[in-house]
Amino acid sequence: MNNKVIISLSEDKCKNEAVSRFFGSPTVPGEWFDEELFSESEVFVCQIALADYTDFGGYGLFPTDGYIYFFFDTQDGENPLRIRFFGEDPDTVVEDFNESVDFDLPKKEYSVRFYKDGESGVIGSFISSAEDAGDDLVLFDFTNADPKIFGFLGDKKKIVISKKALSKLCFDQAKLI
Repeated sequence: MNNKVIISLSEDKCKNEAVSRFFGSPTVPGEWFDEELFSESEVFVCQIALADYTDFGGYGLFPTDGYIYFFFDTQDGENPLRIRFFGEDPDTVVEDFNESVDFDLPKKEYSVRFYKDGESGVIGSFISSAEDAGDDLVLFDFTNADPKIFGFLGDKKKIVISKKALSKLCFDQAKLI
């Protein structure tokens, strides 16, 4: 069964704060700042609203509510990936999250459209996701994404997580390969 999802990026303005997006201003749980969860060298890459995402696949391993967040630690050369999950609606828009880090990231916000693999009409820089890889699931595959947008990833183009870790919502076990 092919549950692969295509994520297409568009420069159209996002409809509201708590939607799937790449770059721009994340909408996160305010409590994350109380926990001092973020390092000073972390940048925001994307947030995915699982309510949108699960309609397109996911092998039944994703919750239907909540958000997955992808952050990148610019100072951690060994394991820069920071994937976090929040099971409710986030409440805090962080307008200047990436401003204090000197790192080459797109300054634009990209809205997101989801397509089932094979659907026509896929436009823009695209990323494949929810691709079965044996014991693992490919959360994001940036191989065919625009290198001007995702060049910061270097030669590592996929984010994978074991299906076991995913079933336990242990997104911190995802790896950039």
